[in-house]
Amino acid sequence: SWTHYAWQAQEMWPDLYVQIHPDKAAGLGIEDGNRGHVETAHGRLEARAWIHGGIRPSAVFVPLGWGDRQPFHPWNSVNELTDKTQRDPISDQTNLKTYLCRVSKA
Repeated sequence: SWTHYAWQAQEMWPDLYVQIHPDKAAGLGIEDGNRGHVETAHGRLEARAWIHGGIRPSAVFVPLGWGDRQPFHPWNSVNELTDKTQRDPISDQTNLKTYLCRVSKA
């Protein structure tokens, strides 16, 4: 998550994004660059859609590194989607690989 503190990373992609397959995005009425919502049973966040054919149609990807203590951006952390009771007690990390979610146009 420290990578996003670098100004170079901020210039490459300043917004939190959700990567979505083109077929999935089309079915949801989402176009590249649209703001969208990603929601799990534990929370919800807003991110910009990045339409990309290199991701499975059944999956979405939200990157790490936009932490809630991050000073350079207005976006919520991907941690908003996780179960806060299921975190490592030392590192405060969670499993981000297996959550079911709903994506919608903002």
